[in-house]
Amino acid sequence: DSEAPVHKSLSQLLRNLRAYKPFLPGYLFCSNLEDTEPPNEDIKAAMGGQSTSQVHARRAAQRIREPGYTLSNFRDDVITAFPELTLYTYSGKAAFVSEFGPTTSGLTLREEYERTMGALFSTYCLARLDMDGRELFSYGVDATWNPLAAPEGEAVQVKKRQAFHDSDIWAGMTQLMIRANLLREEPSGALTVNVDRMIAF
Repeated sequence: DSEAPVHKSLSQLLRNLRAYKPFLPGYLFCSNLEDTEPPNEDIKAAMGGQSTSQVHARRAAQRIREPGYTLSNFRDDVITAFPELTLYTYSGKAAFVSEFGPTTSGLTLREEYERTMGALFSTYCLARLDMDGRELFSYGVDATWNPLAAPEGEAVQVKKRQAFHDSDIWAGMTQLMIRANLLREEPSGALTVNVDRMIAF
């Protein structure tokens, strides 16, 4: 079978959707999407004609371990790949704002957006623990989005950040990425990215 793993997963998802067709919105099964009314006018306005960019999603996955591929580069690719992230901060009037009322989680939309981006940034860091991921996790970034070389802040925070950096959790976290099949350990010991798996993740 020449299908990539991600395609097999999507095929299974489509089969499941068809099985539940009587219970799902009709627009999920339209053969001509151009003639279909959007499910929500606010969402249509917020998206502004944008759609998922598989090119940027694949680039983010392919380059995630390149030394010159910074967290800023990753952020730009992710935001372009998934423009629906802007829905977290959409006002409902074709404009974007920084704060909204709470969601079902009890958080504001801005907080939900930051939590989602934080999860994506964590994936970037976890894929690079043998490079600069430890520093990113422990110390953060400077004004140009480059990892700090040492902890900054008040003395108590500096001590905590340094202790976290010096802890023995990192090898286990890398193994977790390998067991999840997001990274592969080559016979040489080098780590490479399972691109299709990383995109699906």
